[in-house]
Amino acid sequence: MVDNRRVVKTLFVILSEIVLGCNKSESGLALPLVRDSLGVSIVSNPMRESKVPTIGITFDSSITIDGVELLRAKSARWLGPRTGVVFDQASSEVFLFDLPTGRMRRIGDQGDGPGEFRVIGNVYVCGRDSIAVYGLPTRLALFDSAGRFVREHQMALLKRGLHGVTLDCSAVLGVETRRSANGVRDRDILVFALGIMQGNGTSVVAEALSPARGTVLFHGRSVRLPIPFSAFPVWAFRDSLLYLGNGDTPEVRVYNQAGILIRIIRWETKPMPLTQADHDSYERIRSELDERVGKGTKEDFPPLREFDLPTLKPVYNEFLVTEEGQLWVQEYPRIWEGFIRLFGNSLSEGASRWWVFSASGMLVGRVVIPKGVMVTDVRKGMILGVWSDSSDIQHIRLLKLAEGVR
Repeated sequence: MVDNRRVVKTLFVILSEIVLGCNKSESGLALPLVRDSLGVSIVSNPMRESKVPTIGITFDSSITIDGVELLRAKSARWLGPRTGVVFDQASSEVFLFDLPTGRMRRIGDQGDGPGEFRVIGNVYVCGRDSIAVYGLPTRLALFDSAGRFVREHQMALLKRGLHGVTLDCSAVLGVETRRSANGVRDRDILVFALGIMQGNGTSVVAEALSPARGTVLFHGRSVRLPIPFSAFPVWAFRDSLLYLGNGDTPEVRVYNQAGILIRIIRWETKPMPLTQADHDSYERIRSELDERVGKGTKEDFPPLREFDLPTLKPVYNEFLVTEEGQLWVQEYPRIWEGFIRLFGNSLSEGASRWWVFSASGMLVGRVVIPKGVMVTDVRKGMILGVWSDSSDIQHIRLLKLAEGVR
């Protein structure tokens, strides 16, 4: 959901659509395209879900990347055709990996000097061969493709996290929170803003409502916490474009760097009902947390009976945008996505399923990723993933898309 001002704008857009006809897509098929009176391209994908083709994948067993025990790889990204970078949140370290040799090596050091960090928040790739390392709370360091330190910036916008870097490495995407002023109870407004590295200027790109919250008993006192299985904002930032959705409808909105809505992508699917099986899996995983994560962890997640739950689960829970501009949208998993987001894919209860859209917004198929593999990046048909073994040690894995889907 979005705020009232954007809801009114959206209704105006829908009511004022002017059909211009069908364009030809990359595959030569007719692509349903509507352009409204504000110039927004609306791409509809009317194909029934049962008719969406499955795109084949293969596991590349010839590639093994070892040498470092990853405990919680928060992100792994392609840096070049045969190289990449991975961030291990557990050790707060960043590593370069090389496919031909199968080895990894660390970049940066612990400390407060140039190219050094105490705590790392995340890692991004910009300029196609530069590494942006976000050091909490407000530091951003750039390294070249060989892992050599280049420069550093201090940015107040980063106090609430880093969520993307522009293609030219000149600006970053941050998310700020402010209280809703339109009467929406228990929902804050998330403000997506771009900040220029060489200065203090920021510009708003888009806004969205935060997840719904409910009052529950948490460690002996009443607090307001996000409601499990409720819709929440999902976003990805690539090449200065923000892809934004709220998960409760099969729709993604694309904004340019100036904050202008340029495209709406829609497709056909039905939200799944929240069932007793979902309740059971939540309580089972919750009961295992003390043993798997640490004593007392179970109490950090109140029982579902404490919440006023939705009747339907969100449609999706994650976006990924490839270097070629493909949009990957992950179908909401079998369990509450919060467990996977916080503790990794080792808790997943089945394969993950992704809708794949071309750069123009056409739905080209679905990809089914094996259980336990977390997709982190895709480049020219090569899927970069992280897989956890029985000892919860993580490993870089490589999968290949079928020919023709690149």
